[in-house]
Amino acid sequence: MRSRAESGFVLVYVVLLIFVLALAGAVVLADYQIKSFTRQAASGVSAESVYKAITGNTNTEQYGYLGDVGDYPTKLSDLLAPNPVPAGWNGPYLTNATLDNGKLVDSYGSPVEFFLSLSAGSLDRLAIVSRGPDKFSSNVASDPNVASAPTPFPGDAGYPSASGNTDNVIYPDFISDTTTVNYQNAGTLAYNITNFNMDALQNAMAPGCPGLYTLKVASAARGNSDMMDLQYSPGLNTTLGQGVYIVSLVSALAKGVIATDRVNVGPGASVARNLVSLRIDGSVGVMPTFTLSVVNNASSSISILKYSSVLGSVGTGTSNSHQTFTVTACASMSAQIAGSTIDTWTMPYGNYTRYIGNTPQDYTLTITNNGTQTDQVKVVQATGLLLGTVYKRKATAINIPQNPDSHFSPPSPGVVVNLLKKDGTALSPPVSLTITGNTNYTVP
Repeated sequence: MRSRAESGFVLVYVVLLIFVLALAGAVVLADYQIKSFTRQAASGVSAESVYKAITGNTNTEQYGYLGDVGDYPTKLSDLLAPNPVPAGWNGPYLTNATLDNGKLVDSYGSPVEFFLSLSAGSLDRLAIVSRGPDKFSSNVASDPNVASAPTPFPGDAGYPSASGNTDNVIYPDFISDTTTVNYQNAGTLAYNITNFNMDALQNAMAPGCPGLYTLKVASAARGNSDMMDLQYSPGLNTTLGQGVYIVSLVSALAKGVIATDRVNVGPGASVARNLVSLRIDGSVGVMPTFTLSVVNNASSSISILKYSSVLGSVGTGTSNSHQTFTVTACASMSAQIAGSTIDTWTMPYGNYTRYIGNTPQDYTLTITNNGTQTDQVKVVQATGLLLGTVYKRKATAINIPQNPDSHFSPPSPGVVVNLLKKDGTALSPPVSLTITGNTNYTVP
């Protein structure tokens, strides 16, 4: 039989044991809760990762949803499982992402906010917002995952102090620079084509003549659903949405594709490429001939030369300031006054009008493409030569070569250009502009 002292010792031991076990249980429970929160946090996404899923990472030549599909998602769940799946989609574009009731949530369990403002003629504005630990925000949209532009917009002066925004996590960070929410989703692509001209008068490498070549530009992701033919002319710049493109060179003189090029066009980048085409024979009787119309805007008579041979002259005044010549395509042409060269060009593969003056005064035509009719507007001279393209929501300045002739009676009304859709068909209604000075035009 135990003594009273022994019984008391056993009781104390049992109480201590129960305390230790309870403490251990509390530690295990706390550890489980911490790990549970960690698992929850790991299942959410950061504002930065969502932003880069849309825009990609140009350092690794990845262009995200935007580069693959050709436009922004309508809602953030499109990054994981769009319905229907658009052409070019190559997702999912996020890992460790969680959908709660169809909404993409952050690491705090709140819907991620998708700020997007698109306006023709201006840079896009894009921001992704996590509501932070307090789960509140000034954005009261019923579905923050859907692209919208509520007020205030990240980057606006009143955003940081608006109710609920104190602990918001925004990407990109605009606190030190409000312009970081501006996004340039397009770049420019220019080609310089050369070929060897076997004409005995040249017999050397020469610039590719306008109209002889066509650049077939297709999105590598979207394929035939996003393809555009560009009639080549030197200096032609084309604006394309960010992404990877396959460019094929074809010619009226060749039966198949001459060359193929794979090009990365980054946001805001200017890409210039050189292509060498097949040899051509520009000799008379081999190369087709076309009509060259020359308008003299100079104050003196000018001589027109093919290579070093004079084809004729173009005078001044109302009666002889406009002359025509028959010229083989791709020939090297020049204009001289008293033996001094004032202009040089390559004869296009097609009829062509050249305005020549002592001091060329080209016009600037600035086109804004609302993007409602076509994602590319082609600006084409009445003679058929492509002058440039304008990508959706962009404003692009196009150079209109030379003044119209002022010596005609009545005077020539101006330089005529036509605006066409990407596939070469007319806009609705058709747009034909007569350019008599610097002009701004918005495609309806």
